[in-house]
Amino acid sequence: MISVNLLEKIGFSSEMQKKYIKFHSIADKRIFDCAAEYMSKKITMPDAKEKLDTMGIENMSIYTVYLLFVLECTGWLKEKYLQNGRTEEMFITAMHDILFKTVECEKRYGVFGIEAFGWYNGFFTMTRFATTRLQFDKSIWDEEPIKLSNYTVESGDLVFRCHIPSAGPLTYEKRLASYKELYDFYKDELKDGILVIHCGSWLLYPEYLKKVYSETSNIVDFSKDFEMYEQMETDTFADAWRVFYKNFEGDTSILPQETSLQKSFVKYLDNSPTFGYGKGVILFDGEKILTRL
Repeated sequence: MISVNLLEKIGFSSEMQKKYIKFHSIADKRIFDCAAEYMSKKITMPDAKEKLDTMGIENMSIYTVYLLFVLECTGWLKEKYLQNGRTEEMFITAMHDILFKTVECEKRYGVFGIEAFGWYNGFFTMTRFATTRLQFDKSIWDEEPIKLSNYTVESGDLVFRCHIPSAGPLTYEKRLASYKELYDFYKDELKDGILVIHCGSWLLYPEYLKKVYSETSNIVDFSKDFEMYEQMETDTFADAWRVFYKNFEGDTSILPQETSLQKSFVKYLDNSPTFGYGKGVILFDGEKILTRL
């Protein structure tokens, strides 16, 4: 059982802590044995999911089972962080993601748990890095070269894939702090001293930027950090659950309109919308966002 102190540090409310203690007390021991197997690399994440899915645990949701597994894994991960030159603060920042996913699950399904089980493999294998506001996957560019105005991202180059967790306002100050934190940690590995950040997201879809968000929104300002190079259309609004915590199936009357973003999207959805996402690259030299408009 992990400490309540860790739950407090990653943002769990007292009510969420009580729920964790309750479910942990009635949990099947096999959940924690499975976590030990995974963190000792005896099984893979897909193996772990298959084991959990077929345990036949009847007294809790599978999403709660997933959450107990993920929280159990954090005990080993903290030691891995410290052994690999990362700090406890970096560990806590990364584990805040468990709070974000738990809140999403409760809003979407009314269940204390997490849905995105496989997502945590990146954290536990330490290929995903969390910063002040953003998350990044360390990877190698394996697509066709991208020619930007003053730089070319080539095959084999080190790039960091950006993820935007549901963690509050996406302000310029927090974004800049995130870029600097990432740069400082990996600066000795960067080609020509340039940090290359790549993002493909529904948040960057041009039609949403023009017709849904206000001109002064943090999301629009975030898009200005990028040099955009591609946009793709999709048949459905697959990311509707991120806005409404439920899927969109054509009827906007059943969608909540409690926030300004929800109201703006309902208006957009009622006017023959298109759906999609945008792709872009940020170049950062440690102080300045070279691609910012």
